[in-house]
Amino acid sequence: MSDKEEALALFQEHLDTMNGEAPAEYTAPHFLSIYRHPCPSANNVSKAIDLKEERLNATEDLERSDLEPWALIWKFGSCKKCNQTARSAVGLLVDADKRPPISGRVSRS
Repeated sequence: MSDKEEALALFQEHLDTMNGEAPAEYTAPHFLSIYRHPCPSANNVSKAIDLKEERLNATEDLERSDLEPWALIWKFGSCKKCNQTARSAVGLLVDADKRPPISGRVSRS
């Protein structure tokens, strides 16, 4: 197993554990910035959940310098009206040196 495959397996296990311990009401793909859901606080009218990027680094978060430079990104957010949550079930493995963290809602081309 290559370092990249090992990193992906370890990161995905961490994300799976997080989703198992505190499951979100909705599953959102890692590439979305907004997820629409039927909000019970608004009579099931479609409302947006603003998704923010979450990130897990091999060296900083898992203290695994042998898996450098990999990081896993996924999206998470909660509805401002009903507090229901959306989180990615599968993350995206990225080179942490080439893909800096983003904050806010940013479009990439």
